[in-house]
Amino acid sequence: MAWNFANTVSINDIIFAKRSNTLVGKGIVTGSYIFDALRQEYKNIRTVKWIQVGEWEHPGNAVAKRLTDITPYTDYVEKLTSIFAPDELDNVDTQPEVDYPTYSSTDFLSDVYMSEQNYKTLVNVLKMKKNIILQGAPGVGKTFAAKRLAYSIIGTRNPDRVQMIQFHQSYSYEDFIEGYRPTENGFTIKKVLFINSVK
Repeated sequence: MAWNFANTVSINDIIFAKRSNTLVGKGIVTGSYIFDALRQEYKNIRTVKWIQVGEWEHPGNAVAKRLTDITPYTDYVEKLTSIFAPDELDNVDTQPEVDYPTYSSTDFLSDVYMSEQNYKTLVNVLKMKKNIILQGAPGVGKTFAAKRLAYSIIGTRNPDRVQMIQFHQSYSYEDFIEGYRPTENGFTIKKVLFINSVK
């Protein structure tokens, strides 16, 4: 849940907040994940523009999990959406402008211990082959370098355009590409990480 809160939730996602079996709000995610050490509690935060705040009876029993992706459950989403005023989103700017700092090859070379020639080779191989393998022991900076390589190619330090995924033995095709997910009336196909990232 914590990993999804930081990595899966995206800017412009619609969220429904609940307390027990009561809906208390509907909003739009407007910011990336932030850890705010100055807060007394709830230090892991996302900024949200609340469209409606109040109390509404939840249709049926609410899920027990604190964070649940309800996108595949279309019937359930329709029920939740019908509770709130349907025109509210029309008056909300769903594309908040975020001023991300520029990030160039010069920035990459100052952040990562690599020669300019090796950097150019890395970029050319990635653009031609579409993938590269970084090898090394844990903690030597592979993830650090990979993120900054992506930033240097897109030209801005925008974490919303860079997505990380960690594979493990229980990971399946359905978790990475697409697969069937249960709904109230049967099953529906859901496209996930890989398909969404190449749109």
